[in-house]
Amino acid sequence: MKTKLLFIGVLLISLTPSFGQTVGTRFTLPYYEGFKYDVDTKLLTEGAIVGQGGWQTFAADLVAVAGSNPIIVSDPGWNMGGLPTPTYNALNFWSSGDDPVINFTSQGSQFVIFSSFIFRVPTPVDPLVDAWNDTTGEYIYSFGKTSTTNGVNYTSNVYLKKTAAAAKSFNIGIAETNTTAAGMLVWSSGTFNYDTDIVIVIKYQIDAANPTGLSTLYINPVITSSEPLVSNASTTADLTTSARTNLDKIRIMKSAQAKTPYIILDEIRVANTWHEVVGLAAPLGLVNNEISGLSVYPNPVVNGKLFISSSNNNEKQVAVYNLLGQKVLQTKTTNNSEINVSELAKGAYVLEIKENGASVSKKLMIQ
Repeated sequence: MKTKLLFIGVLLISLTPSFGQTVGTRFTLPYYEGFKYDVDTKLLTEGAIVGQGGWQTFAADLVAVAGSNPIIVSDPGWNMGGLPTPTYNALNFWSSGDDPVINFTSQGSQFVIFSSFIFRVPTPVDPLVDAWNDTTGEYIYSFGKTSTTNGVNYTSNVYLKKTAAAAKSFNIGIAETNTTAAGMLVWSSGTFNYDTDIVIVIKYQIDAANPTGLSTLYINPVITSSEPLVSNASTTADLTTSARTNLDKIRIMKSAQAKTPYIILDEIRVANTWHEVVGLAAPLGLVNNEISGLSVYPNPVVNGKLFISSSNNNEKQVAVYNLLGQKVLQTKTTNNSEINVSELAKGAYVLEIKENGASVSKKLMIQ
């Protein structure tokens, strides 16, 4: 993977250091981080805003406690799950400290953005770093946007929580922002064990079909050049708090000794397409993945009847998934033919439509 380096040219911006501001490098996408830094060096030096490779933290987050910041470690020998093989080093962090941030070009008001990484929660050999006992949940990674009112707003937050305080297993979830409030955080089904390599891909989409935003989590997806149809978890963003336009950063979160586990993390990518975020070439023959003239109505559905039409009256394959990635409806339709969704519970779903080799995903609301 690291042989396919996706670093692009950089734009240097000098600003007065303060919470939420960019003081170092802002990257264009796609972005790749393989941690090609010397082993045993700090990604961020305690008390400094700008660190190695364009990484930075916020002035309001600065700490001066020696030994608290993320350390570069040797590649632990990953099971990449289909991703390209890494060739450089990795990042090790736990407990509290400065939160590393990478800034990239603002994404505007409508966009789709992905980020991927691989991580492991090793069994610590030092009892001083084996204090993780949180069963409620804390996030370790997220997208973010610069805010003029409160510093930074976050979305697509990747959460971890232990299955029990003394257990060596945990759950993974995604939240529309940095909260564990009911309805704003979705946990995937199943648990994950210590010393297991886990590939994560997060997606945030905000557009005409998803005006309040849609966060999607993939855990150990099948790695091909095309985005999988089924995710592990999704959550729709609330308009008043979490419609995250102008995303421009990713953040690694270091919360507290009891809340942030001992983690090794590597192979960060940020991109606007699936194939780039998993380090692969574009699918052969892919020119346009849109369905011309596609219309889905009514949305929200209020009477149990859904209609789909497009410029070509060709047969369409339709699938509906709930927010846990479970398929709850599958059918075929043509223009303006009724699709019965009356048996679906009220709430948010992901609608997948295929026609003539093109595939489109949209948020579907049932009322």
